[in-house]
Amino acid sequence: MDVRSLAIKSLKLTEDVLASVTKTRPQWARLVSAVDHRVDRALAILRPQAIADYRALLTSLGWPPPLSMSNSSDSDARKPAEVQNPLFTMQGDLKHQYCENFVALCSLQELQRQRKSRQLAGHNREVALHQPLWSIEKLVNPLAIASQRHFSKWVDKPEFMFALVYKISQDYVDSMDELLQPLVDEAMLSEIEITDMFDKLKPEMENERNWSTKIQGGVVSGPEDYKSPAISSAFLRRLSSVVDRSRSLPTIYLRSRFIRLAGVPLVRKFLDCLFLRCQEAEGLTALTDDDALIKVTKSSNAGCYFESVLKEWCEDVFFLEMGLNHSDELAIPVSEGGFIGEANEPGTGFDARCRDYMKNKKQWQEKGEEGWAVSKQFIAALDYLQGKMSVLEEGLNGVDFAGAWRSLATSVDRLLFNGILMSNGKFHDGGVGRLGSDLAVLFGVFEA
Repeated sequence: MDVRSLAIKSLKLTEDVLASVTKTRPQWARLVSAVDHRVDRALAILRPQAIADYRALLTSLGWPPPLSMSNSSDSDARKPAEVQNPLFTMQGDLKHQYCENFVALCSLQELQRQRKSRQLAGHNREVALHQPLWSIEKLVNPLAIASQRHFSKWVDKPEFMFALVYKISQDYVDSMDELLQPLVDEAMLSEIEITDMFDKLKPEMENERNWSTKIQGGVVSGPEDYKSPAISSAFLRRLSSVVDRSRSLPTIYLRSRFIRLAGVPLVRKFLDCLFLRCQEAEGLTALTDDDALIKVTKSSNAGCYFESVLKEWCEDVFFLEMGLNHSDELAIPVSEGGFIGEANEPGTGFDARCRDYMKNKKQWQEKGEEGWAVSKQFIAALDYLQGKMSVLEEGLNGVDFAGAWRSLATSVDRLLFNGILMSNGKFHDGGVGRLGSDLAVLFGVFEA
């Protein structure tokens, strides 16, 4: 079953590429036709195998069940007996296997529908695309055949026919509502659901006000102010709707699978968007510009708030039953310092501004400059660092600021240790005092 699911997934990815090429590179029609031919050959093997396996599984379940427990055809219609529905009595691995086969067959049919829709573009596609679900059809056909044997005896008794049809509907309508419809929903989720979510989120991601306007209140318990922009709430609303939809599915396995199929791509999309904004800010100014640094702080705040909400969700019994881990299963990177750690730190600008200061080895053999508490060559670097620290403290949430503070302090410590103490410079008493004064001012920047 895993091999078949992988094959269907690969064919879907191929179809996505073909659909994109068809729209953007119409001159490549022959190449698309050649790939289509290969995919058709694969489907010609895959579809009959999937249907045969599904039929065999239905037979092992005892499908179709007898229409009545009585031997008399007349009494079948007058006194319908209770018949156990195999779809409700299956349990354990058998139920899991049935659900997987059902979903795989629906996914395969959806793939074929997408291919026909693309291939028949510009033509009347409604008739060609209108087909009953294969997985439902294989359930209904045996019941229809069994009913025909009774109908042939009741040509002059239509009330018996209606009674039998009504009985069959009553016997199996619950299985359709409670088991099969949720499976159909899951199978038809594929690219349509995800694409629809992304299409609705696109204008919200492109609206810069959603990146500058802070969330008022929030859904995370506790005193922490995450300073998150409104864009994180937009994604959380979509993710919450996915979770709500999953609650109607009948088993923990299906709920978990649904969230992985629809929820995880949504989480990854949000994180990719945050990383892209950080990379854009870093690429333009290496974060030496305050506006670029503020842009990164907003992305970091959004990511920290988003992660905190999901952590809180994952403590709910609904998620605990599924065994979802917020960082592993939902693809959330947990790193100290948030997205600031992913971008080039403000320490880069500090490094550039204290380069001459570190190269001046002669100063360590001299006393400090008269009337100055700090070396003149070190002032620009300290001023720059203090300015960036102020921007980070003002813009970042408390958790990420603490992480960024530690990361930046470590970076500066390493820079000065290697650039001064490990540079084979000679220190006289005056130089030691001078360095001590400079470091005292530096410590003051981090204490502020």
